[in-house]
Amino acid sequence: MNRTSLLKGLGIPFFLLVAFFSVASPSSALDLAAVEALWSPPDSATPIRMWGFIADPGSCPGGPVTWNVGPQQTGATGANLTINLRNCLSEPVSIVVPGQNANLTPQVITDGQGRTRVTAFTHEAPVGGTASYTWNNVKAGTFLYQSGSSPAKQVHMGLYGALVVGQYDEAANDVLLLFSEIDPALHATASRHPPGRAVPPELL
Repeated sequence: MNRTSLLKGLGIPFFLLVAFFSVASPSSALDLAAVEALWSPPDSATPIRMWGFIADPGSCPGGPVTWNVGPQQTGATGANLTINLRNCLSEPVSIVVPGQNANLTPQVITDGQGRTRVTAFTHEAPVGGTASYTWNNVKAGTFLYQSGSSPAKQVHMGLYGALVVGQYDEAANDVLLLFSEIDPALHATASRHPPGRAVPPELL
């Protein structure tokens, strides 16, 4: 793949198309950071608060960065893939790749009604900390990588990107589209929920 496009909407009749070129090459170890970000709709003067994955700069940024979809990651068919994640957010974060095999270690809590609830599909990078995630013998194809922690909230906040594994002989100029939506009301209230998972059940 040599070009990627992102189609992003606001949940109402507004859509943004962002195109960028990917120059990533196959690698077995990738470094990402989960950070605060801002996205400015072209028809509004009010930026929308986002969370996003960026290439790990080696330390957490001093403030919000300009949001974009997570950098496209490239893997080699049959190889092992490791993503090292730095967490610069105010709550734990993780990474999963639906469709790729991994040994998951779900994280659970007991809610106020005594029920066991899963808060993350696998181990997490703690606030201000790091974690590593490995997929063995990765399969060819195009996949999403995304947060596996409180996914109804964190994925919606912008924690996702594309993983491309393998090459397609007759698809040198194919275009990758990622569809999602932005709900300004959810994004504006995300910071009001403390890191201890005191969030509404529908966001867990």
